[in-house]
Amino acid sequence: MGEKESSGGKMVIREIVSGFFAPGVWDANRGFRKGRLQGIELVGHFEISIDDLDRFLDDPSHVATLWGSLSVGTLGEDLMLQGGVFNLTADPSAGRHMTYEGKFEAFGRPYVFTGYKEMDDDDRIGDAVSDITTLLVTIREAESSVGIFGAGIMHFHLRGMPGLFRSIQTPGASDDERVAMITKYFRFAYGSLADTFLAGVVRVD
Repeated sequence: MGEKESSGGKMVIREIVSGFFAPGVWDANRGFRKGRLQGIELVGHFEISIDDLDRFLDDPSHVATLWGSLSVGTLGEDLMLQGGVFNLTADPSAGRHMTYEGKFEAFGRPYVFTGYKEMDDDDRIGDAVSDITTLLVTIREAESSVGIFGAGIMHFHLRGMPGLFRSIQTPGASDDERVAMITKYFRFAYGSLADTFLAGVVRVD
């Protein structure tokens, strides 16, 4: 009694992001440039599982679960994430932020993956698109005092946006409820750009 009922329910989002990474680098942009020159690819297949959409959007401390795998050129392929979390926060003065974090093992050593995305409603359209498609990445050794193992950048390619929308799962929701949930999430996440991306691609046939 007294708790706010959720009209959102559960949502599962799958996405593929890719880019470049370099060991021994702390700055994500420098790591991306160096990794691209050296051909060190960084690929993530992620599944974000939100157990209650309303709580997730209303309460910054209510995180989603992040599943999936990473392929890191120097560490190996299909490295499974463990204990992963995803969070999305929005503040009128500070903009919107997405964080991805999870542990994985490579060659018997534990690592921590962190991805960060910052989006600003005041940006020009080109800058805003860059914000929402760019994930700044650091990888650190979990048991090392050295700190950062390396850094880079991963991108979500806009050509994959329609497929992303169609793949979103909303267990137990009707078609109309599914559309409402997806619209609510993406408007919260992407602000004024959301309707541009949503147009014509969220309706279930």
